[in-house]
Amino acid sequence: MVSRSDAPDRVVLKFSEGTNVRLRPTGLEAAVALQPALEEALRSSGVTLIDVQRLFERPEAELTAEHELAEERSGHQLADLNLYYVIRVPAGSDVAALCEALNALPFVELAHHGQ
Repeated sequence: MVSRSDAPDRVVLKFSEGTNVRLRPTGLEAAVALQPALEEALRSSGVTLIDVQRLFERPEAELTAEHELAEERSGHQLADLNLYYVIRVPAGSDVAALCEALNALPFVELAHHGQ
């Protein structure tokens, strides 16, 4: 059994609107150049892109269609749920430092430690 202290932490990450970041089998793809800066922020905390997963499990196309319809109906820009990710951080990592490094990136809207 894994105790809470041995369990990996998680960081919830939201990329900025307009970046169109998507997780593909080859890694994260985006409308902005993010790979080197993101990888450096993760690497400094002992995390790899393998540890990154989408926060919402529903299919990307389904979330996109609902997002477009909701924006059309409301007349407002709404959050793209496909821009939310979870990073599994190895136990013992400096999660606060990782969040700080991610929040310093111009294409990250928010990174916070989640339970």
